[in-house]
Amino acid sequence: MKKVPVVYLEDDQNSLEIVHFILSVIMGFENVHVWDSSANVLEKVRKLPQLPGLILLDIHMDPLDGFAVMKLLRQQQEFKEVRIVALTASFMKEEVSTLKSAGFDGGIAKPIDRDTFPTIVERILNGEEVWDVAGTGSP
Repeated sequence: MKKVPVVYLEDDQNSLEIVHFILSVIMGFENVHVWDSSANVLEKVRKLPQLPGLILLDIHMDPLDGFAVMKLLRQQQEFKEVRIVALTASFMKEEVSTLKSAGFDGGIAKPIDRDTFPTIVERILNGEEVWDVAGTGSP
């Protein structure tokens, strides 16, 4: 499972670096792709050597926000089963239903907790829906 591509779209450089470090160094993923823009996202994902096992999306980014990226990906047959998770600072309990309705497989509040984040990612990759609104790793 650690060889499957993981993608993170985020316009904040600090968040990109932290999540990349956790995924690649701490968790041992060998194929981590971080992109600071949602421009041409469909083309970028399709150029990967295989389908990603997980796509983490910031909600507030340009030129497409996380909801638009989600919709674009879910419209493509090959991405219907890919785990896509919102990773965003603006994540409150009331927003869970909006994210679920949009097709997200989970949500993780930022700032992430580097102690619980790896466990959350593993749970998501194992098929569990995780809605971590408080940054605690709780469902």
